[in-house]
Amino acid sequence: MQNSQKITFPGEADEAPDTVTGDIVFVLQQKEHPKFKRKGDDLFVEHTLSLTEALCGFQFILTHLDNRHF
Repeated sequence: MQNSQKITFPGEADEAPDTVTGDIVFVLQQKEHPKFKRKGDDLFVEHTLSLTEALCGFQFILTHLDNRHF
């Protein structure tokens, strides 16, 4: 879902006799994450590596948002 996207639940607000029931509207607010950046529907991670690592290869463990390790 995108930042500032609205989710509407029509007719789900407080109910009372002889009144029209309103809608519940949630507006999403995206919170910045220190490691992951968002671009559209994709998540990106920036990782700095040395020249030696770039030329000789390396591995690192990425911990995802749900604590899975890749």
